[in-house]
Amino acid sequence: MPFSDIAQHIPKDLTHPYVFFAGSDLHRVREICLHGSHAEVYRQKRRHLDEQLHRPFPVPPPREQSYRNGIWEEYSRLSGEARSRVQDYAFAYLIDGNPAYLDKTWEGLTSIMNWPSWVHPVHEFMLLDLDSSHTNATFAAVYDLLYDALTENQRRELEYMVYARGLGLCMDGMDRFAWASNYKSNWCSVCVSNMGLTAIAMLDAGYIHLRTDIAPREKMVGIIRESAQHLTKFFDAIEDDGSWKEGPGYWNYGISTSMPFSDALKRLTGGSVDLFAHPRLNTTVDFPINCYLPPDRVVNFADCGTRFPGGMAYRKFAVEHNHAAASYFDRLTTGRAPSLNLPELFWDASGVHPRLPDPPHPSRYFPDAGWCIMRSSWQHPNATVLALKIGATVEPHGHADVGNYIVHTHGETLIRELGIGRYGDPGEAVFKDTHGHNLPLFDGIGQPRDRRLLGTVEETRFTGTHDYLRASIGPAYGLDKLTTFVRHYLYLRPDCFVVLDEIEVTEPTHMESRIHFDGGCDLEARTASISNNSARIVLRLLLPEDTAFVLAKHANLKPHHVNPKSLEVPYLKIETDLQPGRFTCAVGFGIGHGAEGLTLRRENGRLLVSRQEQTLAVDAAFR
Repeated sequence: MPFSDIAQHIPKDLTHPYVFFAGSDLHRVREICLHGSHAEVYRQKRRHLDEQLHRPFPVPPPREQSYRNGIWEEYSRLSGEARSRVQDYAFAYLIDGNPAYLDKTWEGLTSIMNWPSWVHPVHEFMLLDLDSSHTNATFAAVYDLLYDALTENQRRELEYMVYARGLGLCMDGMDRFAWASNYKSNWCSVCVSNMGLTAIAMLDAGYIHLRTDIAPREKMVGIIRESAQHLTKFFDAIEDDGSWKEGPGYWNYGISTSMPFSDALKRLTGGSVDLFAHPRLNTTVDFPINCYLPPDRVVNFADCGTRFPGGMAYRKFAVEHNHAAASYFDRLTTGRAPSLNLPELFWDASGVHPRLPDPPHPSRYFPDAGWCIMRSSWQHPNATVLALKIGATVEPHGHADVGNYIVHTHGETLIRELGIGRYGDPGEAVFKDTHGHNLPLFDGIGQPRDRRLLGTVEETRFTGTHDYLRASIGPAYGLDKLTTFVRHYLYLRPDCFVVLDEIEVTEPTHMESRIHFDGGCDLEARTASISNNSARIVLRLLLPEDTAFVLAKHANLKPHHVNPKSLEVPYLKIETDLQPGRFTCAVGFGIGHGAEGLTLRRENGRLLVSRQEQTLAVDAAFR
């Protein structure tokens, strides 16, 4: 259906609530929360709300503190907590009518209305951002849920606030905001979906009628229509293979946040506008699923945390597409308990049998994003995974890490990423720079973050005995003297990896190659044994023969969402003074005893990797 026809499919006479469920569903909602399937979850929620009744609502820290000291996440955490608590009290009042919950809801709304701005301090030059769009959507949700319980003056206050701090800024079109057409960024999905949801709740708002020269519904339908158009283009921008270059964490944020608006629009139009039917949505869930590291972690390239990201996306994919793997990860991240989150109150994926993927080959290459996950097994809880990223130096939430890799086995990521730095903190640079990744530096110089340079995957091979990927990494450095840098990744099933670099420079260059790890390290010159709980990996320096591993560390790191006095991350480095010409460096990684008997030799211009009776030829850059 053309979005221009949306108005024809929205009922003329709407009675609140209607955004997350219809007024006719209220009896059912109360029944399942008080006596039915959601009763235990609701009792726990109510117990928590009762404990908070006499405590003030969270207030974000002063703007100057957040901006100057780089405490980005502290502001977002506290503002998010305030929003969540307000909506929880509103929903609880709707369920059991406790007047204390209604009073507490209004106390929270008043507190938020008194914030100097709803825009995050580091975006203070913007009129509408992620945080403020979330706050608009929260006010819209409370307005819809408690419409009949609020006084007329209270309703007008809420209408005024979302008009002044959100909807009024969108009435003449969202194209004034860069995020509206930034279809490769989660910002687009989050902001347009939140504002579309707010417009749905305010279709017939009285204050907006007073402030505009035409009926408010026409203005609101215009915002709804534009939100649907931008969100569709956001879905269009999902890569052909379903991958998302911001990584699985921001994939989850962008996709999950689109669902309340998409769900409300589908229901409000009787299914005539179904954004869930977008063809890219049927495949994109495979991307975060393939980034799974058992038992509960994720490939954390880019700005992604280490825990497998949870959200309503997996449950909705399971419901909409009967997706068995999505059902599995819904249960992994949220458990089997029903959800009180809106709009997933009635989403029931219990009929979709949860099952891990079982593809013909366990490994997966995503050419559009340049990510590759080489996996020993989907079914074994101690599966080994080599994940690698080619891609580009500049992507939304990306790092200067073309050619980076991690190794995960027996539930631990032993060869690791540093993770995410604290947004806005000067120390964040090491998390994004090449210095903090498993890559070489040339005279201390890594890949630039001020221009987009690409790596190129030249060959892939996935078989029952081994996986192989070859990539040209050199162009991502943008160094004239670095004429060749080809990196080979070879996985010898089930327990051995080889990372082999072939490099050519035109002038004397000091190279320092880094391998970051997590766990204890026993180092003996050219062999390093790294252990963490039951996981163990042995690194053997195969080439060059005249160098050894050196132990070093990053100190005083401040990762995202953590504020330790000091966090240290150790790494091994291989230092070599390169002379003009060709150079080869190779490291073997063996799970347990997997690296025993591993050798590398050059024969008739070919590189041969041997282990026990298995010999494989690597397509060498230099012949």
